[in-house]
Amino acid sequence: MEKKAKLLFDAGLREINISLDAANSTDFFKMTRRDKFEEVKKGIDVALKTGLHVKLNTVLMKGKNDDQLVPLLNFAKRRGIVIRFLEVMAMGHLHHKKDDFLFSQEDILSAIERHYQFKALPRKQSATANYWETTEGAVFGIIANSSHPFCSDCDRLRLDHEGNIYGCLSVNESISLIDANSTKAYKSRLWKALKQKQEVKFTGSKLSMLEIGG
Repeated sequence: MEKKAKLLFDAGLREINISLDAANSTDFFKMTRRDKFEEVKKGIDVALKTGLHVKLNTVLMKGKNDDQLVPLLNFAKRRGIVIRFLEVMAMGHLHHKKDDFLFSQEDILSAIERHYQFKALPRKQSATANYWETTEGAVFGIIANSSHPFCSDCDRLRLDHEGNIYGCLSVNESISLIDANSTKAYKSRLWKALKQKQEVKFTGSKLSMLEIGG
């Protein structure tokens, strides 16, 4: 990011989500198995200086990095950016183990209220996250796919780097747009993807987020 932020901005990119699961190098390595915390931190700061609108995404796992919640909130607060805490998803190797590590929306709010006072912000239609604002003006979100599912009005599609789309992370079947050579073909495949959506709650997939571009 440090090297490419300006190139991305000049190419027209204006918003970017960056994953950050710990607020220090020791816990970052524990979560990622990569000694890259300072590099990621500098990349975030360069992206902000370039003019990109940055959101941070943190997957919280009970017993793994839930103690990083408030330090990460403070990290984002100092930079004036929004951080979104994600409940762990039943993806890949966690497909049947999600509940072992679930740190719910209620758990997150309980941990934060020991340090900050905050109020809920109105949920926008089709939003994947619920948002709150502290009395100091820091905004944080929670993507509570398990405890507070949002499938009923989800309008998201995910496009991977190979030209495949997914209507929902709960499906294992991608839909290719590469050979869709007409408006009719595009519409047909987009509707097929939309029909992949879950009616009530995210059920998970054997695919990992890494496999589908997350």
